[in-house]
Amino acid sequence: VLVFSRWEGFRHGESIEACKKVMAEESAKGAFVVDFSDDYAALEPSNLKKYDALVLNNTTALKTREHAEIAPAICSFVRDGGGLCALHAAAGCFYDAPECSYLIGGQFGGHPWHGGGTWAFKVEDRTSPLTAMFGGFADGKFKRSDEIYQQRSPVYDRAKLHVLVSLDMSDP
Repeated sequence: VLVFSRWEGFRHGESIEACKKVMAEESAKGAFVVDFSDDYAALEPSNLKKYDALVLNNTTALKTREHAEIAPAICSFVRDGGGLCALHAAAGCFYDAPECSYLIGGQFGGHPWHGGGTWAFKVEDRTSPLTAMFGGFADGKFKRSDEIYQQRSPVYDRAKLHVLVSLDMSDP
């Protein structure tokens, strides 16, 4: 697994370090082998082909114009079966590379509410193993303090996504 952490925009310092710590701990248990990088060269095709998965760790505003090889390399990597995990701010990576924004399923369009609020969520797919942890909520609804990301259209298109959990807009 390649964990790529680079920020050209806002730096999510604690989140970046927390991800690196967890990934290193899991790697030490033998779950997988992990490499960490913040160098654009790590995203070149010849390097990416060494990995089964790419984790974009709180990356922001990547310079895809200056590093024209990385967007096609990431798209080819995924098209050829590589895994892609985009954490938190990764929706704000590819303003100049919409083909990569489509892989992520969205493009950051702002924070509609300030961070630190408590928001209502609903589990939309209760059969997914990824939502099994919410089984204790009989109605599939819960509240959580989180930082909400609004996605831009046309990149964000709910009809093309398998949504697992969403905001419950019926709960003020």
